[in-house]
Amino acid sequence: MKKFVAIILARKGSEAIKNKNLMNICGKPLIDWSIQHCKNSKLLHDVWLSSDSNKILKRGSVNGINVIKRPDFLATANSSSEVAWLHAVKYIEKFYDFDYVVGIQPTSPIRDKNDIDNSIKHLNEKKLDSLFTSSVIQDYFIWKKSSQKL
Repeated sequence: MKKFVAIILARKGSEAIKNKNLMNICGKPLIDWSIQHCKNSKLLHDVWLSSDSNKILKRGSVNGINVIKRPDFLATANSSSEVAWLHAVKYIEKFYDFDYVVGIQPTSPIRDKNDIDNSIKHLNEKKLDSLFTSSVIQDYFIWKKSSQKL
């Protein structure tokens, strides 16, 4: 059986919303939604959180997943996700071999409870080497900046 590891990239810096990964969304920090989706998967071998923020990494530790301290130079507004994933992959490879990385976007937390496992099953059944998932927008909603606090 192929071994899948999830890597969640969550840097502290944000140009639009300060500390967005730690913001309370429906009763818990935004990052926790993605962590829980991964932990609920039956097909992920392991879950890793990569961040330059000790506060974000603490959320990973509190939730019982592995954490990787990302160097600041890999967590700038101009840093690509690919270089951060590569850093995480090289780190994880020190501990064990795996076949696939499941890249989880913490700022897109709306997932069905089976989305991760269904994607892995689809990849396996079709004998794919990679898979990208997305959702069709059902309605169009535009965020507006407000001085009000939530």
